[in-house]
Amino acid sequence: MQTNNIGNFQISYPETVEFDPEDIFQASQQIDDRLPEAYRWATYIRHLARIAVDEWISPRLRGLSYSQQSCSLLQFPLSHVLEAICNLKVGDFNVCVLAIESVLSGEVVIPRAAVELPEFRPDIYFLVEVKEAQEDYMDAEFAVMRGVVSADKLCQYLSDFEIQPLSNWTYEVPLALFGNEPGCLMTYARHLEPATIRQAVSVTEICRKQSHEPGVSLDTVIDIKEPLWQQLNWDGGAALLRSQERLQKLYEQPKYEQSKKVIVESAALKVLNIMGWLQGKLDEPSRQLGFWLGEALSSEPALMTDAGPLRCSELMLDISSEVFRQGLRSLREQGVSIPSLVLPIYYQTEFQELQLRFCFVFPLSKEDTEKQHLLIILRAEDDEDLPMGLIFKAETDSGILQQYELDMDESVVFLRLSVSIGEAFRFSVKHPNGSYHALPTLTL
Repeated sequence: MQTNNIGNFQISYPETVEFDPEDIFQASQQIDDRLPEAYRWATYIRHLARIAVDEWISPRLRGLSYSQQSCSLLQFPLSHVLEAICNLKVGDFNVCVLAIESVLSGEVVIPRAAVELPEFRPDIYFLVEVKEAQEDYMDAEFAVMRGVVSADKLCQYLSDFEIQPLSNWTYEVPLALFGNEPGCLMTYARHLEPATIRQAVSVTEICRKQSHEPGVSLDTVIDIKEPLWQQLNWDGGAALLRSQERLQKLYEQPKYEQSKKVIVESAALKVLNIMGWLQGKLDEPSRQLGFWLGEALSSEPALMTDAGPLRCSELMLDISSEVFRQGLRSLREQGVSIPSLVLPIYYQTEFQELQLRFCFVFPLSKEDTEKQHLLIILRAEDDEDLPMGLIFKAETDSGILQQYELDMDESVVFLRLSVSIGEAFRFSVKHPNGSYHALPTLTL
């Protein structure tokens, strides 16, 4: 592979990377054989773009780190359903590579997920044009590094011009928004702090638009050979994208068949109003998702007003009231504030060969306050430890509430939160290998 400069009518002397036969072969071999034929070309183009970025960026790092550990393109089926290369890391910056085949339209298509979902939203968008011939994979020639735009500038543009997402879960923005200086990516990574961009994005409050589409009906059938946007509303699609475990279920059969279809539980795709949980009431959607109600437990009086992530290896979680009461006592001995009366709600799921159990603890209070304090406890069943590097996160549409990354194997981790009435919030777990699992979005 070679890099050089080639003139172009659209942008003068853009930086380019030429492909050699080995690059073409490598990209073609990266296409998962479970992928429907109709989607293989676009995935192949994204792999070429990733190879080009690797080659282009290597001599420019000069001490900066570059990681593909969590790259969405290397995680099937995200590589298929997410039409961008998300979660690349350059220095401390998250980068999303957008691969296009032509600049003649003057427009760039950005997946809605890469704009609105925190799991995929980057600090920097990097545009790459892959020049090839449609007749044969082996005819691809070179890639052009077109330019960059920061997430805050993109969001500000969408806000200023009131740009709405299209029905196919994408945004269309002008090519000119990316400028013509791809080297700005390295300038950002070397001289700026990601927090500056992330705070600005949070302030705009337009990177997670509220959807009022009707929920997906029960027994919604997903055909893996058809685009998800033709079968789900955006809320359903976002829930699916947030959980690789659910996505994997769409492709877990060893061979495709034309009739291959998968049932998606609609309750998992909706926002759950859990106000009833405070009164010890569990509604049907919650039960359908696998939540179950424990009995009210009392402990010594205390106020749960401080917030922050903690861990406790001695904590025991079980549906047994006495065992959980012992767990509360253990927490209090370690200085954790626990309300005088709590109501545990349990949820269990399988993730990366771990049986994860979540326990939600609410104070049982009839006071009509603007905020509710809650404790969320996570542990692995069967005496397994949660792996070092696992991230347990709570967030709202405006940003992260609490996040904890394990710096060693632990049996238990928990978060303490203060949540406003009417505010939507969600919890997610990120495995060290980059896989995500998100619980349904909740609101009070």
